[in-house]
Amino acid sequence: MSSYRRCGRAAGATGFTLIEILVALTVLALVLAAGFEAIASATRALDGAHRHGRALLLARSKLDEARATERLDVGEARGEESVGDGGERLVWWRRVEPYPEDGLGPVDGLPATAYLVTVGVGDEDGRGRTRVELGALVLNASERRR
Repeated sequence: MSSYRRCGRAAGATGFTLIEILVALTVLALVLAAGFEAIASATRALDGAHRHGRALLLARSKLDEARATERLDVGEARGEESVGDGGERLVWWRRVEPYPEDGLGPVDGLPATAYLVTVGVGDEDGRGRTRVELGALVLNASERRR
């Protein structure tokens, strides 16, 4: 009887054929590629979450500024701020309007007028990738002190 089997190996030989090694390397390459793509995707998501957080903090800051203002003026204001360690530029806008819209005056007998203050923040390029919008009802500070 011959010492070779049908597949071309010696009867007692151990190890992997070239085809088996190539298949294993191909599978390994596919798994590594998928793993690297998952890591890249997670990094992009984390970066987006950080941008959104910075935009939210800026919007909250602009809303708090409106609350602390002595006299609210109906209308719209716009600006640009540098935020974060990298100096990311964000644009913001703030709109103040009487509430309710028809401007009924004092709310429930209080000597104050309510205003709806809306603040929006987006990317400098205007594409709105980091768009945040907050709103609040604010009593006019000058009227509160009467």
